[in-house]
Amino acid sequence: MLLFDLLPHCMGTFFDGAVQLLNGSVSWIAQNDPLPLDQLYLPVPVMLGLYLALFFVVLSLEKKRFPQWVGTAISFFILL
Repeated sequence: MLLFDLLPHCMGTFFDGAVQLLNGSVSWIAQNDPLPLDQLYLPVPVMLGLYLALFFVVLSLEKKRFPQWVGTAISFFILL
């Protein structure tokens, strides 16, 4: 569409405004950084539990079988 200049002007204006709004929001959040995420520390067992939970969540959403859901539940119980 852009090669032949078939994009309507109102659509281009809308997307330009949306991108400018998103860039402004990101820069405002970057200026007012209230969360010190560089000092975030998780112990190794908690980090391994999070990785295990994420693995089983992705696996259970992909395959949708009972053993994957059991693995997801067990990994969340390990985190607790």
